[in-house]
Amino acid sequence: MRWAGVLALVVSAGCAAAQRAPSTTAAVSQNDALPQELDQRLREFTTRLSQSNVRPVGVLSQGVITRGTPVRTRVEVEAGRCAAIVAIATTGVRDIDARLFDPGGDVVTEDVEPDAHPTVQVCASERAPRRVWHVLEAYDGQGAFAIARYDVPQGQSDAVARVIGGRPGVAPGGSEGRSELERRVLEFRDGIVRRGFTLYGEGRRVAFAGQGASRLPVRVTPEQCYTAAAFAEGDVTDVDLRVFDPDGEEVVRDLGPERDAFAQFCPLASGTWSVEVSSRGGSGNAILQAFAADAASVGGANALWLGQGRPMDHGGASLDDRRRAHVDALRARGWAPMAAGPLAHTASQTLGAGEVKEWSFDVPANRCGAVFALAGSGLGRVSVDLYDAQGDLLGAGRAGAGTAMASRCTTRPERWTARVVARQGAGTVELAGFETATPAWASGVDPIAVGQALSMLGVADPAWRTVGDPERARVGAGAVRTHSVERAAGRCARVAAVTASSVPFVHVALRAQAGGEALNESVASGGASVARCGPAAERLRAELRSEPAGAAEGDALWLVWERGDASPSTGP
Repeated sequence: MRWAGVLALVVSAGCAAAQRAPSTTAAVSQNDALPQELDQRLREFTTRLSQSNVRPVGVLSQGVITRGTPVRTRVEVEAGRCAAIVAIATTGVRDIDARLFDPGGDVVTEDVEPDAHPTVQVCASERAPRRVWHVLEAYDGQGAFAIARYDVPQGQSDAVARVIGGRPGVAPGGSEGRSELERRVLEFRDGIVRRGFTLYGEGRRVAFAGQGASRLPVRVTPEQCYTAAAFAEGDVTDVDLRVFDPDGEEVVRDLGPERDAFAQFCPLASGTWSVEVSSRGGSGNAILQAFAADAASVGGANALWLGQGRPMDHGGASLDDRRRAHVDALRARGWAPMAAGPLAHTASQTLGAGEVKEWSFDVPANRCGAVFALAGSGLGRVSVDLYDAQGDLLGAGRAGAGTAMASRCTTRPERWTARVVARQGAGTVELAGFETATPAWASGVDPIAVGQALSMLGVADPAWRTVGDPERARVGAGAVRTHSVERAAGRCARVAAVTASSVPFVHVALRAQAGGEALNESVASGGASVARCGPAAERLRAELRSEPAGAAEGDALWLVWERGDASPSTGP
């Protein structure tokens, strides 16, 4: 997971339970020159580590090591600094282990993987230096060894793991100064590592000035299962996690009242998913970190235990109640039921898993048509798209919570086909056709962008009220577009943008800002949204850009909603 920013508190795998240091040490001969084999390997490590700003300090110890003769080296770490201590040996040594002990003789971290390059890392607090003892023991073979030290920037512990290999042990701070947050992070990390998961990418510290949410992208593959962990810091009393697939559908969540949140998932295909972390209240940070494991090794999705899969009862509300709420919301947004055709009245159908059904209908000139799909119990996710008589895609549907909607506007009479697919689960789906006059704001805007905007507005939670008409922007060619929103006290504001077909498969990033501070962001294909809640009024500025920066220029539309409570949920 390539999340921007680095995190000093979240560390890679390897700590073990405390134990006492060996009482014996070996005499170590100090030579000016290392054996060629060791010298060459350290030079290679140094070259590769320099790309991550990891700086060599020097060789702390060298000599010959044999089984039963541990080598003991004192290491002094300056205040506010982190050190990686790498031990290597000649080919005659097949397995050596390394441990770090504090002055009281307790293990603070270790690397006991069955290899000949154990690596341990340690950080000193900002307030005081730290002294530790590095103990190296051979378990298989004998030969020459060298122990080298590198200075590691705060939060770059995984850089050493990528170069050296294995599972380095990391101690993020002195035990006497370890914060309550560090203890929570370490306890979780050690437990998840024992179950086969390892650190995946860099961490992210998300700042909250109150209630709010932020979505971050993560690249996933079907060969791995993933764990997302969010830890509350400061006055944040409760963080929640949601994971969304590439279509914006929620896959797993942890919305419990506990301070920290954890969720696990195994994707069925490669792609870019999203992890949303939200704060229920208080000012502070959420520390977000991911772990990955080989799917076959951990037993796949059936063996996961953290988080809750997206419920297929859609919150327990009856289908009739949900239909009324969505129809009322569509009417309030200017839509009317179709006057004729197979979708003039609600069509209730049963869909098996993966089943596809189609309906054709006519749309008059200078009107916008839409097909709204509402999934019943057991059908967790449904999609709907619009096609013309030649089978070309006219409008890709937008998904909401158990809903989907595809929209299109036309200047001449046309016949369209709605294709509905059961994407998750099986059960009843209700379809209804709606139409409305082509809105004035759609004049001159790419029809795909108009359809995307109408669909996103249509599947929005009825509790959200639209503010004004969508506003046009041009996106692409590396330009950044901005949009200002005034959020009233005690209310939530959502800002979204959708793009046109001239910028296909381009990710749109939105960053809400108040006073220059980055609050949250979202990255998605075709459209993205961010939300912000809080007790005090504020001015928000959203930033829109295409990714990659050199993408073709095309139309985009800004959308704005508000709601009266302080729910931080960001799903429209």
